[in-house]
Amino acid sequence: MWVFAIKEQADATLDFRARWVARGDSQVPGLEFGETFAASGDFISARFVCALSCDQQSELVTLDISSAYLHSPLLEQDLIVKYSTGFSIPGFSRPTCRLKRALYGLRQGARAWSEHFSAKLSDLGFKKCISAPTVFVRSDSEGGKMVISTHVDDCTSATRLKTLSGPNSAVQLRTDIKKYFDFKEKDPRRGANMLGITLKYDEEAGTIKLSLAQKIE
Repeated sequence: MWVFAIKEQADATLDFRARWVARGDSQVPGLEFGETFAASGDFISARFVCALSCDQQSELVTLDISSAYLHSPLLEQDLIVKYSTGFSIPGFSRPTCRLKRALYGLRQGARAWSEHFSAKLSDLGFKKCISAPTVFVRSDSEGGKMVISTHVDDCTSATRLKTLSGPNSAVQLRTDIKKYFDFKEKDPRRGANMLGITLKYDEEAGTIKLSLAQKIE
């Protein structure tokens, strides 16, 4: 089925979206899905990354992975879905397809994406924090560290130093993520959304302001 939504951006502009999703409410437990739990980001982890960026005067990078769920392979169940409205195949009155990757709306979609994203970050040298499963850390031989806080398809990171190159620079992070996923970068200096919070990074003053003004209004 098609789902239409309007999403407000940090600059108050409206983003009109349309997405073909699965009917997760019709899935049969134990047959069409098993475990569904997926860790999600939290305010403490996100604020920690912001505070770390300010304290170490590092660059704050916020990335939004495009069509995240569609990257996630479905390995546990074979799922058959009807084609979207408006799509037809000559000779077939009710065309269906077998899903190879997750769709938004699937009960196991969030878990499939979380496991897939975690595996790719592990391939890039990141280690998951035991006490905060949505936080990942990567160290290098020069003593530098990069910390990433994730929430579904959003990730916010702080590097150790503002360097143009190096294993844990912002430039290298963009290059590494680009190996596996397309993404949109949000500029925290102009305002970026994180867990429903608008953050604004003042690089000159070395401060980050967090605001929930849109929730109050």
